Order: sequence, then C-alpha cells, then structure tokens
Amino acid sequence: MRKAVIKLPIIIHMALVTQLTILIKKEYWVLSVYLLSLIVFAISINYFYRLSLLLIDNKNWALGATLTYAFYPSVLYYIGTLFFYENLILSLLIISIFKLIMIIKNGCITSDYFTIPIIVTFSCLFRSQTIIIYTLLFVTFFIFSFVNKTYNRIPLIAITILFTFLFHLPILSKNKKMFGEYVLS
Repeated sequence: MRKAVIKLPIIIHMALVTQLTILIKKEYWVLSVYLLSLIVFAISINYFYRLSLLLIDNKNWALGATLTYAFYPSVLYYIGTLFFYENLILSLLIISIFKLIMIIKNGCITSDYFTIPIIVTFSCLFRSQTIIIYTLLFVTFFIFSFVNKTYNRIPLIAITILFTFLFHLPILSKNKKMFGEYVLS
C-alpha cells in the first residue's frame, strides 16, 4: 500500500514531464522558461514596489529601492543572468513575502489558497535551498496567526506544506534509488 502511495506522484510527475517534452521541442521549452522568467520578473517589480511602500512608507525611497531592484547589474548587465532560475526564484520569493504580509494585515482571500502553494512549491522545486527560507517565513506566519488568534490561516500553511511535499516525492524517490538516502538535490 505504501509503495502505491509513493509511486502515484512519481507517475503523475513523469506523465506531465513526458507530455510537455513531447508537445514542446527543447528549444521552445527553454524559450518558454525564459519568457516565464521575464514575465515573473516584471510582475515582481510591481510587488517589490508595493512591499517597499509597506516597509519604508516613503514613495521616493520605495521608488529608488524598486529601481535598484529592477536595474541591478547582476540582473541586467551581466550576460544571461536574467534568465537564470535564481532570478525566477527571487521574483517568486518577493511575491510570496508580499502576499504573506498582506494576509497578516488584511486576511486571506480565496486566491491565496491557490497562488501561495504554487509559488512556494515551484520555488522549492527549482532551488531546494529555498525550503529553509520558506520554513522561516511560514513559522513566522504561523506565530503571527497564533498570536492574533486567526486560525483560519493555518490551512494555507498545511496546503502549502502538502503541495511542496507531494511534488518533492519524485525527487526524493529518485535520490533514494541513486544514493540510498532520501536527499534533496
């Protein structure tokens, strides 16, 4: 029974990857990932500005911080670094931090139960090191929810943890076969 539970996410993951690689040629797949990275980066500029306004509360300083983020040399000037997945993950991290702060400030909206688990899972799949960052964010989020007695935010944390775990099962299973241990790589 246990092997069937572990194999189901692996089968789903392999089926999705296989279908995507069949439908999209390698060149177009890389191009679509680059395009996604650019779109998410452009969206994150808006979120960075709004996050800066929340933290700085001065429009001029927030604009300066946002322009620094948008035109920082390692993002634009160095050849090709805009398309590295680290920049995609940084953009997603900024969006998720803003959304979590807005949830603490204004409460949860229905779309948060969809967007935050996807953002966190996607980030953690590309860079497993972000699991530590998101763990710290969600522990802080949980403490704020517990102190403020807003327990309706706890399902968001549970859904996010569940999504992230389920989508990491294929990686953990593959590494168990290769290295004999459940490790993230």
